[in-house]
Amino acid sequence: MIILWKAASVYAGSSIILPSPKESVSALIAIITEEDTMGALASTLLRGAAGFLLAVATGLALGVPAGMYPSFRSGIEPLLVVVRSTPLISVILLALIWFSSGTVPVFVAFLMIFPIITSGVSEGISHVDQELLEMAEVYGMDRRTVIRWMYVPSVASYVFPGLETASGLAWKLVIAAEVLSRPVSGMGTKMQEARMYLETARLFAWTISALVISALFTMAVRFVFRRVIPAAGSDTGWTAPE
Repeated sequence: MIILWKAASVYAGSSIILPSPKESVSALIAIITEEDTMGALASTLLRGAAGFLLAVATGLALGVPAGMYPSFRSGIEPLLVVVRSTPLISVILLALIWFSSGTVPVFVAFLMIFPIITSGVSEGISHVDQELLEMAEVYGMDRRTVIRWMYVPSVASYVFPGLETASGLAWKLVIAAEVLSRPVSGMGTKMQEARMYLETARLFAWTISALVISALFTMAVRFVFRRVIPAAGSDTGWTAPE
């Protein structure tokens, strides 16, 4: 990929159109040493984490009753379909009217991610083996044991892939919203400034930074999720407690 990138930059013949890998790395080193870089990174990180956590909390709050009560699920399904189908640019433009520039990225990330979590939780609960639940009732298992060994593994097998997708998607949404809303500090703001001044190498450098942060955040979500829920990602269903 680097060789192709270098060849394409040579063919383009202009660093404004396509900077070389060396120019992009040099720009990356330059922005790392700048004073306001850490502030921009921290602001985007906070907005991404806030939108992600709000989406997870809302997804759980709606997904649990949706999985347990089909009528509730039918009631919220149109909302989820509308949110999934709405173009991202429309959401950002509306958010620019409703909220401050710093809140827009949080709202956009939250709104576009929570349907993913809601659907995963709902599917996981609705697919719990009914025969296992009947067996638990026959043997007089307490509710905590039933939730821990039956509901949690089922929900985890549906939610975990969605969480991995959402953790990467959050940064794309936040940065896209920052590019248009231009808050005082943020990676999207820095990208927009680089575009305005035709500093394409800096734009590539900020893009590389966004890719690294997205990968690290996805790894962190995977680590935390597997720690909190040991059965995460397992589709083996119920396992008898010792």
